[in-house]
Amino acid sequence: MNKLFKTPIEELESLWLANKVYSIVRDEESALSALKVAEEQITYKTLKNGK
Repeated sequence: MNKLFKTPIEELESLWLANKVYSIVRDEESALSALKVAEEQITYKTLKNGK
């Protein structure tokens, strides 16, 4: 698919994952704040692991 759409595989994976996350939180009142917390956790763990 990435060749068909001339899009890097990483971008397609990100879009797929974002769609999965959205389908989980879309009806939650605190979805935005939960996503912000998740982003902070990912950032912390990435920095902690030196990636």
